Amino acid sequence: MLNLILLTSPVNFAGEHEHLEEMFEKFPFQLHVRKPGFSEGQFEKFLLGLNEEIRSMAVLHGSRDMAEAFGLAGFALPATHLELSAPCDLKRFAWCRSLEELSAAPKVDGAILYPVFDSYTDIEAKGKFAGVSVSEFGNRVIAAGGVDEDRFGELQKLRYAGAAICGAVWNYADPLPAWNRICRKNMMCGF
Repeated sequence: MLNLILLTSPVNFAGEHEHLEEMFEKFPFQLHVRKPGFSEGQFEKFLLGLNEEIRSMAVLHGSRDMAEAFGLAGFALPATHLELSAPCDLKRFAWCRSLEELSAAPKVDGAILYPVFDSYTDIEAKGKFAGVSVSEFGNRVIAAGGVDEDRFGELQKLRYAGAAICGAVWNYADPLPAWNRICRKNMMCGF
């Protein structure tokens, strides 16, 4: 079974927090809060809107300090900006856009490789890693970009530890059935 991560919708919309709570009740998950272009104030408002249980398991993309201040589980930064010199109790994730960045990324809790397939939420992000095995990078690589339940078998064969899901959920008017379908498929496959 793949470790499933749910990325927030790249755009803010009314009802997102309620959808997240419904999804979490059925299939608990690690939420990665990634909102390109959000200001610090917008991030604060979004994080305060999450219930405490989800927030305690969430990973914030972009700010280690804010992740610590809000008691989140961890933070994610581009691999080129991630330094591990300062002590930290939070989980650390590296966002990698090339195999070179993945190779150079420090030892972290997870390395998110993007875009593996053509992205559902960013039409300009064309898949660069379809068919590329990540076995040489150990069991820390998470596939992102164009990932849905139909790709789970392929990701397992390519030795990914996890899958970061975004557009396969948020591109639906009602994301709850999409998330439920993805989680059931992951459990049924037994990968």
